[in-house]
This record gives sequence, structure tokens and C-alpha cells, in this order.
Amino acid sequence: MKILVVDDDKYMLDLVASILKKYDMDVVSRSNVGDAIRDLPGGGFDCVLLDLHMPGMDAFSAIPVIKNISPSVNIGVMTGDADPKWSVLAAQKGADFFLRKQFDTANILKFVERVSGKKQQ
Repeated sequence: MKILVVDDDKYMLDLVASILKKYDMDVVSRSNVGDAIRDLPGGGFDCVLLDLHMPGMDAFSAIPVIKNISPSVNIGVMTGDADPKWSVLAAQKGADFFLRKQFDTANILKFVERVSGKKQQ
């Protein structure tokens, strides 16, 4: 499975990528939406995982652009903001998944399972 992870926080970007790689995911990391959008055509991504709050273009603004370029890609939105409104808004904006940045292995595995449609060992 190939996942494009987008987060302006380098620590979080590296953390998410390292967790996903431990489960044999092919991960491409980008620190802004513009670079991620340039990678989409022909990138063969199964999923794009976006940080909600980023300078320039946030996740909610990026979702329709990503879906236009790659309609079949799954989109996950992640945030460290605990306000429950974000998960509702993410679904309304077209996100397939929502994750809070409480990254433990179990949380990431749930995400991977939902995207891949099968349980990871």
C-alpha cells in the first residue's frame, strides 16, 4: 500500500511515516499540500493522510483538489486539536477517515486496516 503523508510539522511527519513503514507501507512524506498535489498524478497512492491545519492550504481546502486529481484515493485527515467538530467537518468535506494525533501503534493500525480493507499482521 502506498500512502502520501502531508504535515507541516516535521516531527509528526517523521513519526507517522516511521510507524507506517514498520507495517510495510510505502510512504511518501511531504511538508505542504502543494508538493503533495504535484506528486498525485501517476503516483499510485492508495491514501493521502493530511494534517488539518497547515499554512497555505489546509486539509479541508485540499480534499476537493485531491479528489479531482485522484478520485479513487482515500483521504484521511488528522489533527491534534481535540475539538470534536473536526471529525464531523472532515466527513462533510469528503474525508474518508479522521484521526486524532494521539499516535500509538493501535491507532495507526486502525487507520491502515480501514484504508487497506484487511487486517495487518
